[in-house]
Order: sequence, then structure tokens, then C-alpha cells
Amino acid sequence: MKIAGAPISWGVCEVPGWGYQLPPGRVLAEMQQAGLSATELGPDGFLPSDPDELIGLLKAHGLSCVGGFVPVLLHHADHDPVPDLAGPLQSLVATGAGVVVLAAATGTEGYDARPELDESQWATLLPTWTGWPTRLRSGD
Repeated sequence: MKIAGAPISWGVCEVPGWGYQLPPGRVLAEMQQAGLSATELGPDGFLPSDPDELIGLLKAHGLSCVGGFVPVLLHHADHDPVPDLAGPLQSLVATGAGVVVLAAATGTEGYDARPELDESQWATLLPTWTGWPTRLRSGD
């Protein structure tokens, strides 16, 4: 059995002011020491975006990448969310990861408040979930 971890378990989070953010080297070293064999990428900017640098850093800690958490704005009709995935997908493909944990970003910082969506925004959000896999596979 293989067990993966996530930087959030070490307090690494995309929310501003979340608390003290440990450096990547320490988090990855502690993952390795804990016996984990893989990680997800953590928040944008935590690990290097350059694929070669990312692969080298993970390899130096004996870890592979299983996926990544990617918050994307999905409820605005005038916003195409597909380009927002370009960077994260490039990193995931380079590492051989097979999972994208797609999160519907609210457009606000943090998780303390829940935005109220109007009917139009709900209508935009829900068809997005059914249309995305096809769009990503077809390269549109």
C-alpha cells in the first residue's frame, strides 16, 4: 500500500494569514521521514512551477506526485477557467500525476465567508462541471 500526503497537513495553505508557512524543503523532508511515498503539489507557488526543478526537488526527497489541488473560478460566465489550469496541469503531467482536485474558487480570500451566488452564477457553475472533462480531453 502506498500512502501520500499533502502540504496542508503541515499547515501550508493558500489562505493569506493562515499562519506560519513552513518551507518546502522541511515539509518534503518530514513527509519522507514519516514514510510517505508521494505528495500533492500544495498551493500555487509552494513548490517550483518549472517541471525539471519540481521533479528534482521531489526526487531529492524520495517522493512522487499524485496530484494537485487547483482552485478555479467557475461561476462567472465571462471567465474561461481552462487557461487557469495550464500551469498546474503542466506540473502534474511532468510529474506523472494522475489527479486534479478541482475546487470551485469563490473569488474571496479564505474560507470564513460563503459567497451568495445568483441564479445565473449557479447556472454557469453547474454546466461547467459536466462540460469540463470533455473540453480538457479534446484540447478545446
